[in-house]
Amino acid sequence: MENSLETILNSQIDFRLSDIYVTMVAEVTNVSKMNECRIDVQPVVNKKYIDGEIMAYPEILSVPVQFPSSSTSALTFPINQGDNVLLVFSQKGLDVFKSGATSAHDPIDMRSFDKRDAIAIPCVNPFSKSINNPDTRTLFHSVDDMVMTHNIGSVNECEFRLTSSGETWVMSKHTKVSASLRTGGGLVVGTGATGSFTTPLGQVVTVSDGIITNIF
Repeated sequence: MENSLETILNSQIDFRLSDIYVTMVAEVTNVSKMNECRIDVQPVVNKKYIDGEIMAYPEILSVPVQFPSSSTSALTFPINQGDNVLLVFSQKGLDVFKSGATSAHDPIDMRSFDKRDAIAIPCVNPFSKSINNPDTRTLFHSVDDMVMTHNIGSVNECEFRLTSSGETWVMSKHTKVSASLRTGGGLVVGTGATGSFTTPLGQVVTVSDGIITNIF
């Protein structure tokens, strides 16, 4: 029967599940408050109903961004309008947490897995826009290396690379050393390097634009 108990229960379950948010991909629409790790996003996959109707999700405002960090250390980077992020949705409301509470507290209501309680993890990309594709890089890139890169694909691309062969590369237009650099062995200085380092004998060597200017 069309209106059997099973049909009614399944319809009710489907209706309830349609309002439960777990994870989804979204496009970043506003980054004006990145100093607070807060962005606005628009889910990219629309909602489709059983009758075939399509509805776009509303924009989600003031979404916290999750960077690898602690209270004393962090790895941060720019997030750009148009980037894609992965949204995860909290089991409980985050209003009080976003207002500053970081220890146990009571929620302001009973909502669960609500679209208002998203957290953004940057970034996730279609396969065609993979940032691990060597063709998108200005500098040499190997997928076998561990790499921290900035300004990908531009003339200002720079990176810190730990290679699969055990080497460490620092590649940029200019490399600035603001403190003493101590080495346990030899140091090869390329054109344009500026800074100072301490030799194993305790001598401080100053380099300016690749030229040793002082040893003491």
